[in-house]
Amino acid sequence: MARGYVPVDRDQQFLIPPDMRDWLPANHLVWFVIEVVDRIDTKALHSRRRRGGQGRAGYDPDMLLALLIYAYCTKVRSSRQIERLCETDVAYRVICAGHRPDHTTIARFRQEHTVAARRLFAQVLDICAKAGLAQVGVVAVDGTKIAANASLAANRSRAQLEADISAMFDEAESVDDDEDDRFGPRRGDELPGELADPDIRQARLQAALDELARRPATRGYKGGQDVWEAHVERAEARLEAARRRWHAARAAHGPARRGDRREHPEGSKVAHFEARIERLKANQAKAAARHRGDAQVNLTDPDSRIMTTKDGWVQGYNAQAAINHSGIIVAAEVFNSPTDANLFVPMLDALDHTAKLTGPVGVILADAGYCSNTNLTVPGPTRLIATTSARQVRTDPIICHGPPPPGSEPVQAMAHTLRTPEGRHLYKQRSWTVEPGFGNLKANLGFTRFARRGLAAAQAEWQLITAAANLLKLHRWYPGAIRAA
Repeated sequence: MARGYVPVDRDQQFLIPPDMRDWLPANHLVWFVIEVVDRIDTKALHSRRRRGGQGRAGYDPDMLLALLIYAYCTKVRSSRQIERLCETDVAYRVICAGHRPDHTTIARFRQEHTVAARRLFAQVLDICAKAGLAQVGVVAVDGTKIAANASLAANRSRAQLEADISAMFDEAESVDDDEDDRFGPRRGDELPGELADPDIRQARLQAALDELARRPATRGYKGGQDVWEAHVERAEARLEAARRRWHAARAAHGPARRGDRREHPEGSKVAHFEARIERLKANQAKAAARHRGDAQVNLTDPDSRIMTTKDGWVQGYNAQAAINHSGIIVAAEVFNSPTDANLFVPMLDALDHTAKLTGPVGVILADAGYCSNTNLTVPGPTRLIATTSARQVRTDPIICHGPPPPGSEPVQAMAHTLRTPEGRHLYKQRSWTVEPGFGNLKANLGFTRFARRGLAAAQAEWQLITAAANLLKLHRWYPGAIRAA
């Protein structure tokens, strides 16, 4: 048995410089990220760099790109935090080869190469396809609301903006009059902090007004017209489902007995949904009257929108993704539309754009938020779009066989298809493809808020985090994919 401890000698000096390749095991994620960056095409990053002139040499764009990818893989998005880790974390020091880029350099690199993020996503997806992980026989599409780098309190209507502008000039005029009284022709103190740069503030307010002029009336915190419209559509779909179940049950039990007078001719469920639709339509009409001409814009991030989530309202974006059975994200787009119904066709276009890497999509699965006649009939791959909630689809007691009846409406035909054994089995795959994918992005990678502002910047950040998620999946499934590519 040892009589003491392992020596802790911090004064011991190395006789020769250590080899960085011995700092981390050979299967560490950092080596995988470096190999990925070495294999992909980064000519666009180097074309923006100036070399051969005066001044200090700049950092290699390949190194900065690997640094950003690894940071997103390890739940770090703050440029200042990345700078600190380049001094203290072994993996970050390996990527930087001992250099310590400051946070300004990292932030500017991320801002300057917004377009490169889409190219990075495509090239990582190409590697996944070559490794056999990007099959698109069945793909599930869904969206999640991601908070923008803006506050709900920064939203203003036209009347509020005009009042702010008027107050700004009134305050400035009052300050000028007061300074004239106190200082006369002499120069006095500077204006208050909120008026220190009136030109910039006036330009921002004017830009917000211009954005309002282009934007139709939007929704407030409660009772948005589009939200009530979506509720009405879902309630109507549930009403049709309840009515079909009642008629099916009536057919199974035979005609009603004489003298059997029911309070609800088609059952209590049908009556419940009929009453609910009336209430929802009334709320929709009230919202339309209340918010008519009362559009709002966010002064911090005008591209973002007020959106509803299960946890309440958020100022953010609608991030969409299409994920296959292996958990690989094959398409990723960001929109500022709060509802999913009008985003199905753009996601079809995104899948068509990546088809040259993954091949044509076989079947697309989507929840009831995408259910509309347009989405059910638009040309494209075969699709299964729920007409009711996922729970109701799973627990629906009615079982159908064969194709839908001739002359069925699109929603009725889809409901029939989802009741067939094949449709039920196929739609079940959605629960273990797209939902865990979003859970991985939010819980494991910590992506719950965009760091940059503007739709283009949010799109680039979404492409970067989804590319990082694909790389992590590829590293776990097939660590040798880069060498095999």
